[in-house]
Amino acid sequence: MYLVSLCCVPLLVAQERPPVYPFIRATGESTIQVKPDQATVTIGVVTQAATAEAAAAQNAAQLTGVLNKIKSVIGARGDVKTSSYSVNPNFSYPNPPSSGGPKIAGYTASNTVRVKLDDVALAGRVVDAATASGANHIQDIQFSVKDEAGVGAQALQEAARKARASCETMAAALGMRIIGVRSAESGSTSFARPMMAMDRMATAQAARAPTPVDPGDVRVSAVVTVTVEVAP
Repeated sequence: MYLVSLCCVPLLVAQERPPVYPFIRATGESTIQVKPDQATVTIGVVTQAATAEAAAAQNAAQLTGVLNKIKSVIGARGDVKTSSYSVNPNFSYPNPPSSGGPKIAGYTASNTVRVKLDDVALAGRVVDAATASGANHIQDIQFSVKDEAGVGAQALQEAARKARASCETMAAALGMRIIGVRSAESGSTSFARPMMAMDRMATAQAARAPTPVDPGDVRVSAVVTVTVEVAP
């Protein structure tokens, strides 16, 4: 009788490593300009009185008239929100200083609101309505676009196309062709929003003539770096 012993011997199979291809990297930059379809006007009411209560009460009454007028102008095409409020003492300083310390000479109340508009053309009318009804500090007008995500995507697409085109140009110059994309990285997408910096105390004279408003363009910039694999 013969005994046959069978052994299982592991079969080592060499695994093929994927080929390593040379690569080319290029960066594309894109800037697109779009017309703004949204505006934000920052409007303030500043009042002064002998007491904090009087300054606050006067400010509230004056601002109520301003808000009522603004809301009648914008209707459903915008909204109004308070951005800051303060009541602070005003100090008088003796002359010469050695004669005593500062004393409270009165109080200043300040209330600032932001008017967000869905119609850019209303910005000038809002400024005029505000100054005519009691607002005495117009800070600025900022312009933007509602669909920032969509505009940002357009800038990214254009930057990616430019990066790819640069890779193709370099590959062709080297007698190579693109066989695949190894990576694509996007830098920050930035928005340059136009702004009219008024930062002035409104006067009765300013309310007589319509306020001219030129929104300009919103500039959106994007950067994309693409790495592609190439072969002969």
